[in-house]
Amino acid sequence: MGTTIRIQLLLVLSLSAACGSVVAQPDAGVDAPKQIDAAIDAAIDAPACPPGSQTFDYNGATQTFMVPACVTMIRITAQGAQGGGSNGQEGGRGASLAGDFVTAAGDTLTIRVGGAGVDGQLAAVGIASQRGGTGGGGTYVIRAGTILVIAGGGGGAIGGFGFGQAPGGAGQITSAGQDGAPAASPGGTNGGGGGTNLNPIYHGSTGGGGYTGNGTAASAGDVAQYGTPNQPGISYAGGSAGGVGGSQGRSGGFGGGGSAGYTGGGGGGYSGGGAGANILAGSTATHNGGGGGSLNNGANPVNTAGARVGNGVVTITW
Repeated sequence: MGTTIRIQLLLVLSLSAACGSVVAQPDAGVDAPKQIDAAIDAAIDAPACPPGSQTFDYNGATQTFMVPACVTMIRITAQGAQGGGSNGQEGGRGASLAGDFVTAAGDTLTIRVGGAGVDGQLAAVGIASQRGGTGGGGTYVIRAGTILVIAGGGGGAIGGFGFGQAPGGAGQITSAGQDGAPAASPGGTNGGGGGTNLNPIYHGSTGGGGYTGNGTAASAGDVAQYGTPNQPGISYAGGSAGGVGGSQGRSGGFGGGGSAGYTGGGGGGYSGGGAGANILAGSTATHNGGGGGSLNNGANPVNTAGARVGNGVVTITW
């Protein structure tokens, strides 16, 4: 066998080893060239890079994924978290987005998986001032400061207790966060946070955090009667914490979910969902807290609003 051909075959064997294939080593006293030929045949028949997948569940912290050797393309499916329910009303389900991305071995992705919102607490509190569910957190997959996929979390629901009721808004597949309802606080745009319900008596809910901006403000209720204010959801840039509930309120889900008092909080996402407003007895609304916005920069996208129940999740396949 010529020198050039041997070098080419050795390169094939080296590539096979780098991609995880098992390469036989020559045994003493056995025809080594035949063993090499057999190993080369096995390497040629093997796939260039074995397929695989990895799933990242919610853990309330930043996680990382390093692209394996040989992998040049991955598909990411990211799903935002569901908002909190209330008195039989379902919290808004998180958005689901999937796309293909060109990668190189050793690329590191930063992942934050959204946490589900907290339900309104009618039974525990016994008063209408705490009937809102909190916003679900957005789910983020970022590479070296570049957004790959962000899936919006769902908004919080509002229970009745003598008033109107409505479910939470679905995690959106548009980049803007959904407005709260009815005629409530606006959703964020261009990566900003959602608006907060500024009722001066009851503590309202707060807007969800976006990629760069927090929910717009803390709640503005009567501190003497209803305790300390509810805080807005925090942006990805600020760490993605859910908005912290006041002394009588409840905190939003990790991933920028808005906190809640008597109305539903906005979901976190690329842009935050807006806080819900009160619904009078006998009135109706399509939703209360608005769902967070989403962004998918992948090829072959498949985007679905309001798909995920519970905590968010990320699955990477290759």
